[in-house]
Amino acid sequence: MNEINLETKKIVDAILGLKNPTAADCQQLYEAVRTTEQVSRADASAKALRNLRVGIKVGFGDKTRFGRRSWKEGVITRINRTKAIVKVGLVDWTVPFGLIEVLDQRKKAPKADGP
Repeated sequence: MNEINLETKKIVDAILGLKNPTAADCQQLYEAVRTTEQVSRADASAKALRNLRVGIKVGFGDKTRFGRRSWKEGVITRINRTKAIVKVGLVDWTVPFGLIEVLDQRKKAPKADGP
């Protein structure tokens, strides 16, 4: 299990120590946790977006699995608000920013049309 920092542990202990919390109290706690999580995810997404550009080589997936969830490498073809379209072979995958790992910052050279 992940390490919980001391401040979080104090907050959890205080919540668990409440005597007969009302539905309104629980709703307020839920909203506070949800808002904090949304802000945290948005920050992580923005941080990942700063390193992503169309044309760079990226990887995603699980290196220990096979099939659909296995490790894949491809090139970003489009960047949306929260996800990127990654071309792997002939297939386009829609991948959240948090799952993408940048493999090569240099843009892939365009193909020559012919002689």
